[in-house]
Amino acid sequence: MDAIATGLEAMPLTPETFEPFGIAFPLDCPGSSAPLVSYERAHPGLDLPRLTTTRLEPSGLPVRIGRMEYHPYSSQTFIPLSCSRYLIAVAPRAVDGAPDLRRVRCFHGTARCGVHYAAGVWHASMVALEEPARFAVQMWRGEAVENDVFLDLAEAITCNGLRGEPGDPT
Repeated sequence: MDAIATGLEAMPLTPETFEPFGIAFPLDCPGSSAPLVSYERAHPGLDLPRLTTTRLEPSGLPVRIGRMEYHPYSSQTFIPLSCSRYLIAVAPRAVDGAPDLRRVRCFHGTARCGVHYAAGVWHASMVALEEPARFAVQMWRGEAVENDVFLDLAEAITCNGLRGEPGDPT
């Protein structure tokens, strides 16, 4: 792998800024029967739509990211149930299929915005900032299909700070 991005600043999580990696969807708009996202399922063996919750303990800045993951056959959605602020990190795919660590991007969001990672997008585990957080998580699963790929990084990626306010695409 080539050099990695270090000393990153997280930009605000908005539908526009996150578009190359999936969908950031607002949760503070009036109710609607329209779907928030369309779930991707790219393998017939993924026959179990699974809804779970996860609880994250808070971390301060800087955040060190030592592991990334992706799900080759399905998208993955996180809906904040309770949180103050959270941080995510994503990377586009390099030619060899590994994450392009030179092009890692960090985003910060609040309970007003959910995240839908497209299938195959490299991402780090979410990080709660300021206080504990809880998310509902939806992803397709299957008994005979491995849909989780993890990579321990030789050198950690560091996010040192936050830029702008969530919802502001600056």
